[in-house]
Amino acid sequence: MLFEIVNDLFENFLISYFISSYLKLEKKNKIFFLLITIPINTFISAFLSNFNIIGFSQTLLIQIVLWLSLFAFNKEFSTQDIMISLFCNILLVIAVYFSILTFSFIFHITPAKVFSTNTIYYPELIFSRIVFIILLLITLKKRPLLLTKTQNTKTNYLLTFELLFILLMIYYFTSNVLFSDTFSSANVIFICFVMLFLSFCFIFNQMVKMNKVIYENKLKKQRENYTKENLKNIKAIKFEIENISHRMNYILQSIEFDLYEQNYDDAISKIESYKNTVSSVSNVICTHNELFDFMLNFEIKFFHQQNKQLKICSFVSQNQSYNNLELINKITDSLKYFYSYVNEIELFLTEQDNFLEVKFIIPTNDFVQKEIIDNLSEINIPNISIKNLNNLLVILYKEKLTSYD
Repeated sequence: MLFEIVNDLFENFLISYFISSYLKLEKKNKIFFLLITIPINTFISAFLSNFNIIGFSQTLLIQIVLWLSLFAFNKEFSTQDIMISLFCNILLVIAVYFSILTFSFIFHITPAKVFSTNTIYYPELIFSRIVFIILLLITLKKRPLLLTKTQNTKTNYLLTFELLFILLMIYYFTSNVLFSDTFSSANVIFICFVMLFLSFCFIFNQMVKMNKVIYENKLKKQRENYTKENLKNIKAIKFEIENISHRMNYILQSIEFDLYEQNYDDAISKIESYKNTVSSVSNVICTHNELFDFMLNFEIKFFHQQNKQLKICSFVSQNQSYNNLELINKITDSLKYFYSYVNEIELFLTEQDNFLEVKFIIPTNDFVQKEIIDNLSEINIPNISIKNLNNLLVILYKEKLTSYD
């Protein structure tokens, strides 16, 4: 009895740990998920087994506990969580089948006798757990069952149903294997199950490829739209600059005449007016990273409408990592935060050794600098470097681009 409880505990630990690792749950949520699912499912396994309630009923209850726990502790819960949970259970049954038939073949006995002979059953159980661990490690490395980018709900529902169907078929095969009178018939049944599972894996692989093409086409169309919008903004700014440059000659001639006539007040007034006109031209960023340029230019335009001044200097490559929304939002959220204290910011974006360096130079007094520094936690960016240079506050952080691939 004690051996069975330890076996159930270890089995449920492997299942819960695999699922939480595969889905990359946050550390805190992962701990809660393990602390809840392992003892509850171990109790279910031991309690139902004591009343000889095994098979699909026991598996379904354990799966429901896993699904509810994932719903509670995974912020991005979806049908894929259910798929991975079912897939893990199928791997467990494959390991058990393989182990039973291996020992059945070695000792030339039927699968039913493997269970009834303790000297064979215990080594077989240990061997099945080793096979299960190997299958889990391979799955964690290869990471199949990932269709999150496509967000294709119908496909996910279909694959979830197929996995559930395979799990049902498992118990049909199990009963036939355990009650088969000959070793050969057990082999045939197991081979049929493996063929069914491999067929599913092949179909799923084709769906992954199909959805990848759909996603890439969708991404390509989005890039084209972003490029068109960026070009539209650049053309508008270019037109605005050309208009100002045409007026420059006339204004300079007018200022020259005022100086010649010693009308200094009029000259100063025209210079101030021209400075305001030039400063009214929006900054624009063009790195040829479509989403990055579009989102930053959109925010820059908004800041300009709020009479906020922004000077930008960027030296970055064309890299898909820049189109990651998390990276973009860190920059825009930082700008919004700093603009809540000041009206003028200089932004420098430089890339070196696959790192993006983001630097903000903020001209302000000591009091405002202290306010900005004290509340920096609001933008939630780790490893920020801060320097005070007289009336300038320099804030810098670095991003590893490969972490946004």
